[in-house]
Amino acid sequence: MADPRNIDVVLPSQTGHQYDSKQKNYSDNYKELPAINFSENKSFLKSFAHYLKTQFRDVRNKWLLCFICAVLTGVALFLVMKYGPGPSSKDLNHYEPGEDHKYEDGSRQLLLKRDDEWSWGTRTEAEAIIALHLYQFTSFSKDNPDIFISVKQMNIDLLSALSNDISLRNEDWGHAKLAHYILGILATCQNPKNFYGHNLIDKMKSHLVVSSTYFMSNKFAYSLIVIALCKAGEYVDVKHLDEISSTPGQYKFGVGEAAMVYIAYTCVGDETYQTKKDSALDYILEHQERDGRFGNEFSTSLAIQAIFASGDTTLEPKTEKGIEYLKKSIDRANKPSTALLLSALPAIAMKSYLDIGTHECLSKHSIPSKSSFPIGIYVLNNITKNDYKRTWSAPLMEGHTLFDAMLNLQETNSVFSFDSKSSQYGPYITSICNMAASTDQRQYWKIEDANGDALQYGANQTFPKRGDSYTFKLSTW
Repeated sequence: MADPRNIDVVLPSQTGHQYDSKQKNYSDNYKELPAINFSENKSFLKSFAHYLKTQFRDVRNKWLLCFICAVLTGVALFLVMKYGPGPSSKDLNHYEPGEDHKYEDGSRQLLLKRDDEWSWGTRTEAEAIIALHLYQFTSFSKDNPDIFISVKQMNIDLLSALSNDISLRNEDWGHAKLAHYILGILATCQNPKNFYGHNLIDKMKSHLVVSSTYFMSNKFAYSLIVIALCKAGEYVDVKHLDEISSTPGQYKFGVGEAAMVYIAYTCVGDETYQTKKDSALDYILEHQERDGRFGNEFSTSLAIQAIFASGDTTLEPKTEKGIEYLKKSIDRANKPSTALLLSALPAIAMKSYLDIGTHECLSKHSIPSKSSFPIGIYVLNNITKNDYKRTWSAPLMEGHTLFDAMLNLQETNSVFSFDSKSSQYGPYITSICNMAASTDQRQYWKIEDANGDALQYGANQTFPKRGDSYTFKLSTW
């Protein structure tokens, strides 16, 4: 069976090479770029602008794009000079995953994979940003400059490609690699419809037309584009929904492809395709091995993503051995590969592509950032047959209640849900994530603060502060 890791969508292409627009054979002609050490070049802005000019000749708006790239590089260098040369082991002490993250060193391992320019390599930046976003960082801001620099590197990577081929229809970008960057842009609170004047969504849609033959033979890549369109809030044409799984139950790239198809259908949410969606999930579950794996690390990671994307808590125990397998795979490697970390971290964090983009990102452009902040919501159930534990970051406006935070989270995250009933003391929680408290079994949802103490007031009378976290524990009286 073909391995989807061999296609350009999954693994990064060779770094240190730049697409050559002067060559007629777009798929085979590359040239080695001269090394540029900006840290030793005091006039780097002038040099970088001249460098881009010579590299990207005969391209529309080349001066504008060169200027943008130069400015972004200047910002990155300024932050490096101001905040230090890079993440040492001491600097990384604050990268503390939340309680839902099983492998505590994952983000540090990935951050240490960056080179001297704070980059993971050409056309790899977005996947790394996505992995960090799903594993730990719900938002990227100047408050974390060593992370923010890598966001700027991602932007430079894409702008450089646009300078070379404004349509991005070449094989490096036109076979769904742009979809990764659109998801990375969404994860970092940027607008893919106006990325420095470029509508990346329109470019990606054109790729579906120009490279239709390729996508019909690679449903893995096809599904990735559908996911990117869905997460960007775009309408997905029924033609694409029909074609990503034209033969339900048959998947060229096995579990990995089935997982991508399932996540795509789940994101769109059209019940017309429920049968195709169910076929993909059934295929995944049927191919789970006795030791809990779904094949190799790559396919296991995507299978786990699909299961968590389903929102079916009864299936989540099936991921436990797979997650342990991924953690051990990272532990076994003295220096785990970047590709392994990119695949494994979102699954270890029990997240999926559907979790890309948070309320903080969406609200960033409409309300002052100081009036909104995230709080932690931890759901724990260890008294019924299927144990459950999961952590979320819920957005909340200053002066609003814990109950408001739960409503916000329910609106922005398809996995979290809850029910409540009214009483003379206000609403009380009856069910969370389809786990209902049974009165007959003397069960109720207990709410505790970060210290483990029960709240004195209900969720609608509790006013969280920045940095607070709460545990909702199914308990008995």
